[in-house]
Amino acid sequence: MQRHPIQKWDPRAALDHTWTFQRVEFDGADPDRERIQALRSIIKEYREHPTIHAFAVRILRQGGARARDYAQQARIIHGWVQRNLLFVHEAGDMFTCPDRVLFQGGGDCDCHTAVVGSLLETVRIPANIVVLRRNGRGFHVYAEAKIPPNGRGRWVPMETTLPVPMGWDPRKASPDEIRRLV
Repeated sequence: MQRHPIQKWDPRAALDHTWTFQRVEFDGADPDRERIQALRSIIKEYREHPTIHAFAVRILRQGGARARDYAQQARIIHGWVQRNLLFVHEAGDMFTCPDRVLFQGGGDCDCHTAVVGSLLETVRIPANIVVLRRNGRGFHVYAEAKIPPNGRGRWVPMETTLPVPMGWDPRKASPDEIRRLV
């Protein structure tokens, strides 16, 4: 019995092995704004990367996505990242590019955000970046997807570092709920 080629395909095998890192030094004026700008720049660059696009299409095909069902496509991307990328802390603010994060199989919240944002935007689902603040400083970042991607869409949280469904909003969670999850 011959298997369909998608079932055999390991998306990590197709990734470009010329990795890049961006170490971002914040000047202190507004580090959260600079963090968002750095992530936005990475997402913008990698949404047009042919390997990231091919990776997104394979994930969507394997997940049984339907054409123009943007909510389903975002849900498939969310679930894949949540299941396949391990959340691990990194020392300092080092932004690892999405191809490297996918190859190594994990990263911190910045890494998850860059991967989710790149995968969404390469299939034309707009992505937004949200920074959570505590005591005036950013401590967590995640992506949102605009569903549907036209002017009438709404921003849906895409938290992938915790075992929560797409749409779960960390901004509305109680401190007890956050402690229970992490």
